[in-house]
Amino acid sequence: MPEPVQTKRCPTCKINKPIEQFNRNAHMPDGLAGQCRACRAAHRSTPEYKAKAAAYLRRWNAAHPGSRHRNYRDPDHSRDLARFNLRNWVRRGKIQKPDRCESCGAKSPRLHGHHSDYSKPAEVKWLCPLCHAREHTALREKAKATRQA
Repeated sequence: MPEPVQTKRCPTCKINKPIEQFNRNAHMPDGLAGQCRACRAAHRSTPEYKAKAAAYLRRWNAAHPGSRHRNYRDPDHSRDLARFNLRNWVRRGKIQKPDRCESCGAKSPRLHGHHSDYSKPAEVKWLCPLCHAREHTALREKAKATRQA
């Protein structure tokens, strides 16, 4: 006998929906968010919500001027932009992601695109996670040696 589908009523759309359509929220008694995912997404896409969220972030950033979060990203966002563009180009098929690491030749489903120069986002070396870690270790050691010299 199949198990009955558990449902929850969304207070916004007032529809009983399967619990899979609700995000988890450990603070709620049932462990699920109050609104269904569709209603929450619709609410968060309104101009009023976006303006309120932007105002909150401006106030928070003003109150925390040297925060780690703000200093984490590079100032010109070139690294973030290069990664963003590469992900989109791979998803759209403009760049083909190989199935083998360019360094060791191992077949890996999780190849990383390593940028040597973030100003050239399409120029990447496809490396397995191990080779990618080795590449960055070598770069860190080279930078450390340069600083000490």
